[in-house]
Amino acid sequence: MAVSALTAGMFVETSTWWLRALSPQQQVGLYISRSNIMAYAMRAFLVFYNALVSIYIEFGATPRSVALVLGASFLLAGAVQIVLAGRSAATMGALWLMTRVLLLAPPEPLPQRSRRVHDVRLFVLTTFVTVVFTLGMTVPLLVAVLVPAFRLSISYLGQIINIVGMFVVLFYIDQQMFRAMDAGKLLDDVTDYTYGRMVAFLLVGACFVAAGLLGLVGQAGPPAPADHPIAAGPAVSRAHSAS
Repeated sequence: MAVSALTAGMFVETSTWWLRALSPQQQVGLYISRSNIMAYAMRAFLVFYNALVSIYIEFGATPRSVALVLGASFLLAGAVQIVLAGRSAATMGALWLMTRVLLLAPPEPLPQRSRRVHDVRLFVLTTFVTVVFTLGMTVPLLVAVLVPAFRLSISYLGQIINIVGMFVVLFYIDQQMFRAMDAGKLLDDVTDYTYGRMVAFLLVGACFVAAGLLGLVGQAGPPAPADHPIAAGPAVSRAHSAS
């Protein structure tokens, strides 16, 4: 279920830009508004994913099994990006279904254009940002297994990592995508964007799977000792502070 939740979330997120690129001329604003609903739905899928993996960890998952789950999740998410980037009948079918769910007019047909990378810089930055966001989501989960005594502190590690990617998205990627929409060449940029996300997901997924299969993630760490302030609660914490 966790793997399916992540795959669906990442597919929905990328599809929002494909819908905007293929919006009918008279419904561009409505397409943007309704596609934002999909973007928020993606966050729900990711929350569900994190919750499922966290429950799996709480029930005694090993670092190796967690790494394999994380790896399989992103490998499948990368494979779905290949479907979008392929501009096939499956791509149009998925986008048409989304317009039905969002009560939109059908999207414009996909024009016959080159499938190569058009903007190398956008492709590279999208790959970098996606890797950063992916690590921000997965590293805390894996480290929580390795160092369970500090799970609460580790949960904020991902947010710190994501700050780096957030600035690149806000000040470059989103700006370029909307400028491309104004210039009528969003479809080319969306293709580069999808390729970047595909490479990032496959790269991170392969690294986690390799780490799990080769035993590179180590063993689960011991829980906090009974007299540790984190394990013993506020009373012991105050005693430590007083001493």
